[in-house]
Amino acid sequence: MSRLDNQYFTYRQNPVDYDGTGTIESLKGSTLVWNQLVENGDFRSTRGWLVIYGGTISASNNILTYTQNGSSTVPFYQTEVRTPTFSIPKNHKVFIAYDIKPNGVVGSNSQVAAWSGGVIGFAISPSNVPKDVWTHCTYFGTFEQDITWLQIRMSGANAPSGFTANLKNVQVFDLTQMFGSGNEPSSVEEFTSLFNLPYYKYDTGSLLSFMGNGIKTVGKNLFNAEWESGSIGGTGNNIVSASDIRTSSGFSAFFFEEGKTYTFSCEETRQEIWVNYYFNDGTFGRTKIGVNTTSASFTVPNGVRFIRFRMTKKSNDLEPKAQVEYGTSASSYVPYTESVLSLPISTYFPSGMKSAGSVYDELTESKAITRIGAVDLGSLSWTYSADSQIFTSGAVLQRALTQNGICARYEKIDGWTEFNQSSKSIFLPTNSNIVRIKDSAYTDATTFKTAMSSVMLYYELATPTETDISPELDLTYNIYKDGTEQLYPYITVDLGDLDWTAEGSGLGGDYEMTSRSVPFGIDIPSMFNKADISCSAYTTYSYLEVNTGTTGISVNEDGKIVVYDPNYNQFGSTSAFKTAMSGVKLTYRIFTTPFYGDIYYRGLIPVSVNVYPLGSGTVTGSGQYRYHEDVTLVATPNDLYRFLRYEDENGDTLSTSPTYTFEVGE
Repeated sequence: MSRLDNQYFTYRQNPVDYDGTGTIESLKGSTLVWNQLVENGDFRSTRGWLVIYGGTISASNNILTYTQNGSSTVPFYQTEVRTPTFSIPKNHKVFIAYDIKPNGVVGSNSQVAAWSGGVIGFAISPSNVPKDVWTHCTYFGTFEQDITWLQIRMSGANAPSGFTANLKNVQVFDLTQMFGSGNEPSSVEEFTSLFNLPYYKYDTGSLLSFMGNGIKTVGKNLFNAEWESGSIGGTGNNIVSASDIRTSSGFSAFFFEEGKTYTFSCEETRQEIWVNYYFNDGTFGRTKIGVNTTSASFTVPNGVRFIRFRMTKKSNDLEPKAQVEYGTSASSYVPYTESVLSLPISTYFPSGMKSAGSVYDELTESKAITRIGAVDLGSLSWTYSADSQIFTSGAVLQRALTQNGICARYEKIDGWTEFNQSSKSIFLPTNSNIVRIKDSAYTDATTFKTAMSSVMLYYELATPTETDISPELDLTYNIYKDGTEQLYPYITVDLGDLDWTAEGSGLGGDYEMTSRSVPFGIDIPSMFNKADISCSAYTTYSYLEVNTGTTGISVNEDGKIVVYDPNYNQFGSTSAFKTAMSGVKLTYRIFTTPFYGDIYYRGLIPVSVNVYPLGSGTVTGSGQYRYHEDVTLVATPNDLYRFLRYEDENGDTLSTSPTYTFEVGE
């Protein structure tokens, strides 16, 4: 048994090597300044991107294509494209990622340059990029100068006339802005274990707080799909006959980490075993992983959102037992097992569980404690000192006289001298509840107040609010040896509570209703993964499946809900649609910070019974049980004996009934 404090995860393998339970002793709020600084890095168009030294670029299906249009071979350093501009201060830790595919020319290395009044070259991993295949490239580190753009080399070797290359999912994260100085992830792997999607949309900085409605755990067997006969589907994929079987629904890639190796196994030898990958950009790929075998391993490529398996069918093979597990070898079969612990976050923290500096909102089994307040800086009164170039607010009521705070627009500086020397930062005095800001872009209070509209500051409350929870929450959930834990980030909304706009001539033709906004941002890959959304009244579609005439619901590229219904078109009343949607429920995956809290892990607890006198009867029910699990003991006396009672180890009577049910404690 062990108590693990400050656990921080989105998805992970079980941190302890046994079956048992985990009990959340304290769930803590966490707020990040979320950012992804490359605008149009998903290439809806080429807007903002530049070609260096010649060549042309175009964008289609979220992929940029570069074409070298010179008349002869050009040096590799002339095959470069430049990102739109952004700003990262010097010495900030950054994470850079993109996918590249040089076509026809082997890239001897993957190179990127950053600009700060001059070109700064730096190394990208991996060091070699092959031709004609996608390679995921990353950089993790700091720069000694401010950075304003990146320049990505499309070829690592001299490129002939007509050379082409593809680029997608270009992202730059300012980790110091996101996590705070000294709190940044220490590696690419640590960051991607928390935020594991292949692409995040452009965001110069917004406050992201915890809002998850549960913890889900799964045993070592990750296989939870049913089987069906027939073709796997997909253009040019007529490789499956009616004598084959496939999984009837895709697995969410949330349980299949990119770059990790898994093993698929089944009871009988199969002539062929295939794995089919469905990617976030809507493309499809397949790999034969086994021939004449009962098991085969596979490594998940970058950008996978769904996985399906197909294998040769045996006679009367309706539901073959299958297993998918971590690693390169198959172990003995166990059925798929899962457990979900619901967390009432939205009940006690409707706007999410926040943090600011060293303080945080908190949930325990008996209390919900709000320690963080929020203020729109545009709602405050402001004065400006031309001499110091400092804006000073009116009082922020209920702000504790500490420097605990967080703001997406401004870096918080605690030292007065450092604050005075900065050109753009925020300072929270400890002798009054005002706020001071330096921003060289503004020189008068009226313009500054207008610019601060919707800029939020989270701060420590002078007096926390405590809500007693009765009855107390049961925050215990099952854990499984060799299994997994994951945050379960889904919420349900009533479509009648949302505001709508009427649109037409889009993917769904002349009848589209689009939500103006949604509570807590939808995780953007939901547009590709219809398994991430469910609706009580409409069929769900991935955004890429929608065509003119579709009736259903999906999520668009901007993370908004779109309903396609011929009963409502762009000329109709949005108020009538809103009324009609009352009671229609939509569940979707939200974008949130990882789980953060203290968890007490317990192994299985033995329950044993001694019969006295020996040989007087039998008792069933002994064994290994999880904490909080119900146990039923049944006593059966032998002839010439009768049952009297159950006693604990101290001789105190527990029950006088032969059948005794109790909950396992410590």
